[in-house]
Amino acid sequence: MNLQLANTEEFQNGVSVGTLGEVLIRCNNVLYIRGIETDNDVKMETQ
Repeated sequence: MNLQLANTEEFQNGVSVGTLGEVLIRCNNVLYIRGIETDNDVKMETQ
């Protein structure tokens, strides 16, 4: 499974330590994904 994420942030001990931007995860062992609830959904475009 490949996952492409936009507007990502890195958290350490519950504190944001920086933004990563667009990230591609290439693996088959993703255990958990949690999204945030927003009213401003972003439409992803294909290239």
